[in-house]
Amino acid sequence: MKIVFATGDEALDDYVSKKDGILEVGRALYAEQLVTMVPTLKPDVVLFSETIPTSRFDQKAGHVGAEANILKIMESIVEEGIRVVMILNERPPGHPFLERLIGLGIYDLIMGDTIKVDQVIDALHHPGTRKQVKHLLSQEEELTSEDTYRAKEIKLVTTE
Repeated sequence: MKIVFATGDEALDDYVSKKDGILEVGRALYAEQLVTMVPTLKPDVVLFSETIPTSRFDQKAGHVGAEANILKIMESIVEEGIRVVMILNERPPGHPFLERLIGLGIYDLIMGDTIKVDQVIDALHHPGTRKQVKHLLSQEEELTSEDTYRAKEIKLVTTE
């Protein structure tokens, strides 16, 4: 499996890159590098941690607007058909950032203040599903029978 690392944690990247079945094809020093690296390197997976600086001008992770910038970067990766494994700080279910990530199809979310390296390796080898992260979405928008919508008939025509 070809991986681009974007964790900002050299020890983690070095450890994971030595595991069987892992081939490091790139390492980003800041998140914005992924926008150009991913289409060029075409990895199978991007291992991303929100602790990495967003841009080369941002020496501290977590500056104001970081979530919005991360979402734009993740969207560009997902549009390339690349899977993302994300290491995140803990957030409550229904948090808008989590909802947007899941909406992008990022289901490999490893959250917490302390992360075991085995969790990361397991996530790399076993892609997550929407069902596994569904509990992180807000439960407010349940459809009821009054919300049903009857579609109009659609006519299909040929070009002949």
